[in-house]
Amino acid sequence: MDFKDFKGIFKRGRKKKPGHGTQASSSSTDVPSPESRILDISPPPGPSMGVSALIVQPLAPLPASSSFGPSQTESTVNDTWTNLAAFVDLLHQAPGFAPVVSVIDNLSWFIRAHETFVISQRDYQTLRGQLETLFKDLLTHFSSGTPPAMTASILNLCRAIGTELQQVYGTRDRDMISRLMQVEHDTDKITGCYRRIQAHLERVVLNASLNILKIVDEQATEAQLNRLNPSMPARYNSADAHVVHRRECTANTRKQVLLDLTAWKDNPDGEKVCWINGMAGTGKTTITNTLCSILDQSYELGASFFCARSLPACRDVKLILPTIAYQLARFSDPTIDVWETQTGQLVDTIGPIETDGSYRIDYQLNWPAAIILHERRVVCGSYSGRIYMWRGDKLCFEAAGHDDPVYAIAFSPGGEFFASSSESGEVILWDASSGERLLEPLTGHSGQVRIVTFSPDGSVFASGSGDTTVRLWTSDTGLMVGDPLRGHTGEVFSVAFSCAGRQLVSGSADMTVRMWDVATGMSKAVYRGHTDLVLSVSLSPDATQIVTGSADMTMRLSNIPGLTGALSSSPCDVSSESLSGTPANIAHDNSTWEWEMDEDGWVRNSRNHLLLWVPPDLRSILLWPQNSKLISRRGCIELDFSSARIGDRWESCYQPL
Repeated sequence: MDFKDFKGIFKRGRKKKPGHGTQASSSSTDVPSPESRILDISPPPGPSMGVSALIVQPLAPLPASSSFGPSQTESTVNDTWTNLAAFVDLLHQAPGFAPVVSVIDNLSWFIRAHETFVISQRDYQTLRGQLETLFKDLLTHFSSGTPPAMTASILNLCRAIGTELQQVYGTRDRDMISRLMQVEHDTDKITGCYRRIQAHLERVVLNASLNILKIVDEQATEAQLNRLNPSMPARYNSADAHVVHRRECTANTRKQVLLDLTAWKDNPDGEKVCWINGMAGTGKTTITNTLCSILDQSYELGASFFCARSLPACRDVKLILPTIAYQLARFSDPTIDVWETQTGQLVDTIGPIETDGSYRIDYQLNWPAAIILHERRVVCGSYSGRIYMWRGDKLCFEAAGHDDPVYAIAFSPGGEFFASSSESGEVILWDASSGERLLEPLTGHSGQVRIVTFSPDGSVFASGSGDTTVRLWTSDTGLMVGDPLRGHTGEVFSVAFSCAGRQLVSGSADMTVRMWDVATGMSKAVYRGHTDLVLSVSLSPDATQIVTGSADMTMRLSNIPGLTGALSSSPCDVSSESLSGTPANIAHDNSTWEWEMDEDGWVRNSRNHLLLWVPPDLRSILLWPQNSKLISRRGCIELDFSSARIGDRWESCYQPL
């Protein structure tokens, strides 16, 4: 039985003409009127009057001579619930309050239907007065200029009120008449329902009050900021940017200037102000707009102001500081969060703005790692500075080595020890068996150490740093060999020894590759051609070729017949110009290495044989088609299918650490 069925019993209307009730009783309607129900169930006069009094009584007490009609009853009930009636009328005028309208309508009907039964209760008058006060408060909140939003909390309270109503008259083991006859025995239950509904309504009022206070606080904050009178058209990416033709640099232009600006931005010890000088029309605004775009994409753009003669708001110098202050105020959260370092729990929030207390974990996705395949050993460094070593799927040891994020790790050729480097510039040598430090941390670099690598005999290892230098160290004593290798003007990202250990190659953020003589520490050659950071370098076993990988999305291969020259190639070449101009071709058999990967990650050869299954997180870095090697950001991975077992269960072999 739902609301409509039950409410139909108390539905009042005009007095019916004789015979009208008989017609109604023969109809098949599920919601009969009170008059038709009386005629249906009571042929004798006595019982008929008793049931008639029972049905009409919930609306208002009637004298014996009274007939059905709304005249006196309606005015009496409405007078006692003035604020409720006004609140119901207000809700029906605002379509945005639909969830509240439904539950308040049902509550209003419920109160009017049961008031006669509970009015004699000792504390009912006090309870009714409290409810009327709540309806008055709700009427005030919902009729204000900033009515409360239909938050999840308010909607939840509305559902709770509906549940209370359903529990009183929604018992399914009673038919319609038995519910009416039982209602006199449920007065305590109805009164208890009133009190619980009162508590829910108090929470609705509280939520509405808090919501309005929050809106008022936001409006007050916004009003204070607007008093700064900022110049909105002068901001980056404003609606008026097209009027003055602000645009970004064309792709693949101004690379060096933008690289210099990015390097300046990332240098915490550099100058705090960068001046861009140039004649009118040389592209200063375009370069600055491009820099703002770069900063905006990385959420580093705090504020901006673009001057323009054609826009009055952009040529008033008095608006520069207010506009910058306005943007900074909206950019930053004006609170200080205090966190427990061990548990990650929010201890306190200092500031006027509310916070949900969320704690965002900073995941380190790219851990530096070194691998010894034949021994199934993997050593990793973490963002916290800790070192982990696995043998197969078992963790061998965990050590606290660095106080800063670990940037690089490398095994010695024999696997007896390994080196790790960190953001602080320290390098540490470790015993690969016990996980103990072999030496005290090696210091000397003034910037983060991006790469470490061992010579083929393991007697020396090299480190490349953000301080633009390469340093050589002895593996047994940790002493530095000679002076730092200087020549790069940007961070050193990659270093590699020749197989004989007599030559060293380094790649840098200055987009150059340098070859060094290990014995003398002299720079033997400088190779140019890349247009972005050189992230990886390697020498062929016979030390006659260099291969480099760059952030410009190209790989370049060069012969080494002389000491100077330039690299040049297109991104898709399988060969490139050597230093002497002779192509350095890479021989391969297309029929042997032809393969493709389907949407499910299965790699098949030209004969449709399954070669391997690639997990989803690795498919994006797989270079295909027809590649026998994968070039990653941290080294080279070779795919050797000569001894591979072919089958359809390869996916079960993948167990990430």
